[in-house]
Amino acid sequence: MTKPTKRPPVPAKTCADPAVQAQILSGLRAGDSLPKICRRAGMPGLRTVYDELARNPSFREDYQHARIDQQHALVDQMLDIADRATDATAKAARLQIWTRQWTAAKLNPKKYGLAVQMQHSGAVGTFDATRYTDDQLTTLLSVLGADAAPEQDGGSDQGGVGEEEG
Repeated sequence: MTKPTKRPPVPAKTCADPAVQAQILSGLRAGDSLPKICRRAGMPGLRTVYDELARNPSFREDYQHARIDQQHALVDQMLDIADRATDATAKAARLQIWTRQWTAAKLNPKKYGLAVQMQHSGAVGTFDATRYTDDQLTTLLSVLGADAAPEQDGGSDQGGVGEEEG
């Protein structure tokens, strides 16, 4: 019985090669995920790509731009999926669209997130009740639907949180 011959060691795949970097960036811009790109033949593993991103500022900057392009590609894919959907494929299409929506929202929540952002545009201040009579304050409280009327204590102030005593 003969012993099987040993294969020569396979060189580690590297991400330092500009051609490999270009393939990674191209895949991202097309909307592919990094794990999917790394599973392709001749491509480095995820850890290798992340290590290169940490080491190489130029690649890191190109990668960040490719990630922005990837978000746009995901949105374009959603439109294509919706346009191709039929009654028979609607359930799968919904899942594919939802997955891309979720991914785009995680990559860029300001642009693709589903959260509602509220902005205050009015002035911020305090209400000075000392400028009004008790009758005016009672009327205001009734208009606002408040249950409690102002206390008739002769105007003595019990003090408030954060007020200094004088």
